[in-house]
Amino acid sequence: MAAELLDASGVAVITGGASGFGLEAAMRCATAHMSVAILDMDEAKMASASTALSAAGAAGVLTISTDVSSWDACVAAADDIAVHFGGQRVTFLCARVPEPRAALLLLRPKACLALARVCPTKGDTEADLRC
Repeated sequence: MAAELLDASGVAVITGGASGFGLEAAMRCATAHMSVAILDMDEAKMASASTALSAAGAAGVLTISTDVSSWDACVAAADDIAVHFGGQRVTFLCARVPEPRAALLLLRPKACLALARVCPTKGDTEADLRC
């Protein structure tokens, strides 16, 4: 099922997409020629990631400076993504935030490929495949 979601007609939305697990997820989507929206707070890393994603074959790249712990910021980001790309297909929640509930507003695609959250107390990464 995962391979079916990563196709050139899709749009991937990735929080924490400028580095680490989020950037790796974004690169995999880019090499599948998907459009990619990365949400992060580090402008310099997003600029670098955008260049790398375009070079890897992304159909389009959108970077949005977003605090994913803020409900209002997530609503605005989801609206920007809808305007820019017309929607989304997969969402990766990779941002390391102590309270990730606001980012759940970004789960608007047909299928959720991976919901990943970093435990703020232990620093462990939990990957949870859900649809």
